[in-house]
Amino acid sequence: MGSNPSWPAIFSTTIRNGVTTVLAKTKDFLYEVKAELAKVTWPSRKETIATTWVVVLIIILIAIYLYACDIVVANFVRRILR
Repeated sequence: MGSNPSWPAIFSTTIRNGVTTVLAKTKDFLYEVKAELAKVTWPSRKETIATTWVVVLIIILIAIYLYACDIVVANFVRRILR
């Protein structure tokens, strides 16, 4: 992990002889997460709703396909076992 001189010194990850604490690592991680989230381009509400409907439709189509496969296999096994 590189150093960033613009951060306050209290958030340094090294304490006593280079030993890194879990709390300091966690603070650094959360600051990095915040910085990365600021870079994200979030979809609009309209885009989110549209893609949600696409996902729902695909799930329904896959469910119908699996149901049909189940019926075919069940009938095949039933005929074999007779």
